[in-house]
Amino acid sequence: MPERTFTRIGSISAIVGAVIFMAGNMLHARSSDIEITAEQVKAVAGSDIWVTDHLLFVLGALLMVGGLVALQRSITSEPGASWARFGYLGAIVSSGLGRPWSDRRNSVKSRTRYMGGRDWTR
Repeated sequence: MPERTFTRIGSISAIVGAVIFMAGNMLHARSSDIEITAEQVKAVAGSDIWVTDHLLFVLGALLMVGGLVALQRSITSEPGASWARFGYLGAIVSSGLGRPWSDRRNSVKSRTRYMGGRDWTR
């Protein structure tokens, strides 16, 4: 694929990803007192569209990572190229580690234990 085409696809990917992520954030449930974690978790658990908005978060983030990859490939002169490679590796590693960490952290069992044993999901 020509470099110009790859850069163009990456820039469109980054913009579309940011818009999708923003839409997911606007749909995300909020409690009236967002500083209290338990209230926020209850609001999200009671939401009918929490799966949809979190899938929008994942899709938007992956598209933005695609934009970062295109940005990294477009920076070829030093010292920016070294920093771009470092950022590229960070984006790839964080997108790969985010999913297993969120599964472990957000399981109902671990959330119940985190909240002091109270079953706030019902």
